[in-house]
Amino acid sequence: RAALDLLLEHGPLSRTRIGKLTGLSKPTASQLLARLEAAGLVVATGTSEGRPGPNAQLYTVNARAAHVAGLDV
Repeated sequence: RAALDLLLEHGPLSRTRIGKLTGLSKPTASQLLARLEAAGLVVATGTSEGRPGPNAQLYTVNARAAHVAGLDV
């Protein structure tokens, strides 16, 4: 849930950034994103640019998986 909240709040993030923001290791963050992607909750949305080294894959919340409910009391 924390990873989904971060993606909703910050927009597209890399595995490394999600790991740093949640305190998860890179392998654990990778496994988490793989499970979320397999469940259709997140999608790969491009790569980061402008930094040294290989471009990192960015992930975002899958808009097709979002559901909204409203209640007026």
